[in-house]
Amino acid sequence: AVLAYQYGDGITNSIIPTSAALMGYLAVAGIPYERWVKFIWKLIIGWLIIGSLALVAAVLVGVQ
Repeated sequence: AVLAYQYGDGITNSIIPTSAALMGYLAVAGIPYERWVKFIWKLIIGWLIIGSLALVAAVLVGVQ
């Protein structure tokens, strides 16, 4: 459960609009949020797939 939470938190921090750090970085760089989402969505999908596979592997190996 902890590993799933950490993966989810790390991945969503790159796209969630309530992240103060993300919105600050985008504001300083002058990048609109919509443009950021169009740029980052493929990477987020890739991270979700890799994270899911890592979670399945951890459960199969018995990581606690």
